[in-house]
Amino acid sequence: MRTTNVSGDREAQLAARELLSLAQSADTHLPVHEMLRRVARQTGLGRRVVAEALRRLVDEGALEHIQRFGTAGVFPSFRRPVAVTSRLVLVPAGQAFEATGLHRAVFLSPGAAFGDGRHPSTRLALEGLERCCATLGASRLGEMWALDVGTGNGVLSIALGRLGLGRVVALDNAPGALAEARVNVACNHLEAVVSVSDQSLEATKGPFHLVVANLRPPTLLALAQDLHRQITPGGMAVLTGFRSSETGDVAAPYTAAGLELVATAERGGWAAAILDQRP
Repeated sequence: MRTTNVSGDREAQLAARELLSLAQSADTHLPVHEMLRRVARQTGLGRRVVAEALRRLVDEGALEHIQRFGTAGVFPSFRRPVAVTSRLVLVPAGQAFEATGLHRAVFLSPGAAFGDGRHPSTRLALEGLERCCATLGASRLGEMWALDVGTGNGVLSIALGRLGLGRVVALDNAPGALAEARVNVACNHLEAVVSVSDQSLEATKGPFHLVVANLRPPTLLALAQDLHRQITPGGMAVLTGFRSSETGDVAAPYTAAGLELVATAERGGWAAAILDQRP
């Protein structure tokens, strides 16, 4: 008679859950040996059991060995749908995905432009946008306009469309990023909502109810006055792309211009700031 190793199955499931949780946190980008050590310590399981669970997750496509941000390790695989916030799921273009409940799919084609969801700043931006949309009020979003400065592959603009914004302007000055963003907008059938443009921020007609910029600090500092002018009274902004230690310096010119810093968030040494424009 064949028997089932119930205990072994439970141990493997526990190890797999902890490994996925650690990889999806996007906070540490640990090398493999450190992941195995932490999960073994947290669960009390042997390293061999944890290593076998990791191998299965890689074989099944849930995780993948890659080198990102200068670190070789195991990361969530974006070759299948990945929930990056409580509502938004990034899905490879061409894959079937049926949204359930509050989940909204953002389809992305492979490309070189920034914004595939692996970097902490992208996730911080998506989480910030979700929070702002809840604050602004779901029933009013269809009447609101949003601005995405430095759109990359368009992921944030598409997310805004999925969250219910009536109109989104996506700006970038890199030809490759513009091409990828337009492809991704088309993949999501949001051409009537999201406009991808290479026009300058100064030439963009606003104001907007929600502004997002995932850019490095020198650019965010240089754009502070122009971004401030683009936010309508009562509107909000999500800024990210800077390290946690840089939050104060980045926020300073925005608060000096009249915006109020209402929240900050951190992930893996990166940070985001949410500000609003006082009515």
